[in-house]
Amino acid sequence: MREQMLLLKELQEAESLIGNLEKDHQDVLRTDETRQLFADMHALQKNIDRMEKAREELSMQYKREEILLMSRQTQRQQVENSLYGGTVHNNKEMMQIQGRIQQIQDQIEKQENSMMGIMENQETLEQKITEVAERYTQIQQGLKLKERENTAHILELSKQIKALTVVKSNLRERIRLDLLAMYDELIRKNGTAVSWLQGDICVKCRVVVPGYVVRGVREAKAFVYCETCGCLLISHTPLEKKTGKTKRTKNINL
Repeated sequence: MREQMLLLKELQEAESLIGNLEKDHQDVLRTDETRQLFADMHALQKNIDRMEKAREELSMQYKREEILLMSRQTQRQQVENSLYGGTVHNNKEMMQIQGRIQQIQDQIEKQENSMMGIMENQETLEQKITEVAERYTQIQQGLKLKERENTAHILELSKQIKALTVVKSNLRERIRLDLLAMYDELIRKNGTAVSWLQGDICVKCRVVVPGYVVRGVREAKAFVYCETCGCLLISHTPLEKKTGKTKRTKNINL
């Protein structure tokens, strides 16, 4: 009986280890650090997209200003031609044409200043895009390194899971089928099937069990359950065999 109980305890520990390793396997790519790197990359990409859109708008604005400047330069040339083309008959007409030329020239200078401002904004924006793109590349490289590290970790976890699965299968083959059925049902209900009895304390629920339960567990003649958590109890120190009657315990005879 005790041998079967020890096998059940080993099986429970093996299955618990497998469960923990499988959880690590699933979570290995979802660490806080990795999630933060992905979030940073997403934010940087949005920033890059926004700045590239602004760059396109500045480029279009510069082209519009350039077309307008060329139009005003052509207009100024036409007015200057009329001034020196022999069509001016008096000082008044000449002053009017000169005034018009000056007006167009002021507009041209304003246009050139506007285009200069656009170019300065483009340079500033290009610098920011370069800086953000470099940061994006750094994070991307960090993620690739993390993925390589995770790959090695995943391979090691898989190796451990495979080895423990073999142990689990071997243990289940050595345990009676009726005990396995009882064990599986306890695992399904409680998540734990077997608990050590440490002195008179159930290790699972940390509750002091009655003396008759302690003795029944140490005698190991039948399965004894913790009356609080429902686990099967097993003692580190089995009771030495003695002749004579023993006090009855709450148990299930097999």
